[in-house]
Amino acid sequence: KFLRAANANVNSITSQIDPMGLVQISSGQAGVQSDHKALVSIKDEIERNGHAEGKRLLETFSDAPFGWSQDTTRYLIATLLVGGEIKLKVGGRDVTVIGQQAIDALKTNNSFRPVGVSLRQDRPSMDLLGKAAKRLTNLSGDDVVPLEEAISKAAQKLLPELQRRYASHSEKLERLSLPGSDKMDSLNRQIADLLLTDCSDAPAVFGAESSTLFDELQWAQKVKLAFDQKFDVTIRHIRELQHEFMSLPKTGTPGELVKSVEDDMSAINDQLSQQSFFEYK
Repeated sequence: KFLRAANANVNSITSQIDPMGLVQISSGQAGVQSDHKALVSIKDEIERNGHAEGKRLLETFSDAPFGWSQDTTRYLIATLLVGGEIKLKVGGRDVTVIGQQAIDALKTNNSFRPVGVSLRQDRPSMDLLGKAAKRLTNLSGDDVVPLEEAISKAAQKLLPELQRRYASHSEKLERLSLPGSDKMDSLNRQIADLLLTDCSDAPAVFGAESSTLFDELQWAQKVKLAFDQKFDVTIRHIRELQHEFMSLPKTGTPGELVKSVEDDMSAINDQLSQQSFFEYK
């Protein structure tokens, strides 16, 4: 419940689901009391071992000298995640943001047992967050705040829609003998990988100096726009004409016709073999 509320709006967390008052609102911004002794004890335990499994943490803090209930330990771990102080290892992947993966991992004592927990050593720089926010704003048309949580949430909202939008385009490119079906497959794989961790890596992926996924999504946008403008119909007609020309005799009047369009066909083939083929509409 605590994580679900934090995922919707961390400012809406109430004392009912945060009984220790670990989330404090200051100047409209939510922050976690990271110096609370209970949270410090958990961080010390994780730091001492480099990382810890949920099972070990539950057992350690239910034993003396702590004697906490296992539900309490999960609540404290959830608080550290909200505060950006830890990362979870779920199914071999790092989860650093609040989302369905984190909610499922911390849902019950049993679901938390195999989850790895470690301290976060690296936080994204302001420069990286700024680039990521700007690129996601460019893709979505909505203003994205250059904060880690806001960037991940924006990606969680946008990427499934883009995945659906471009799902059929790889096959269409191949059918029209156009380049880029592998690039379309690549961007769909990258989106799927990001969604597996609730877009924990979105700041790094979109904020990198050179973002492959951002470049590929911009390219896919242009492909889709060209197809929406019926350019695929034109290309299909060209491909049919090319096939018909190839079947004509190479002598006499048909041969002369083939020869007269040879340069044009060569130029068109050159244009349609480029990944920027949509520029030649």
